[in-house]
Amino acid sequence: MRRKRAKPKHRYALIGYDPVAVRSALEALRSDIEATERTLAQEDQAFLRQRHLRAERNGALHDALKATLAEERRLIDERGPHEA
Repeated sequence: MRRKRAKPKHRYALIGYDPVAVRSALEALRSDIEATERTLAQEDQAFLRQRHLRAERNGALHDALKATLAEERRLIDERGPHEA
């Protein structure tokens, strides 16, 4: 009786090793990582835009507050110390 020759296996092959399944799993993982990196980059850009808008708004509020305080100081100075 002749014995069937065994298929050559990958030298690190485990039982049930399927190179095609491993490659497709790696591609899926790589695709997930790339999608996550894109999402993080988009969220980072959105955060920086919001930070810039908040800085502009805070600057405008700071300028308005300074103007209001200057106006109040001017009004107090016009009234004089005896009316304050």
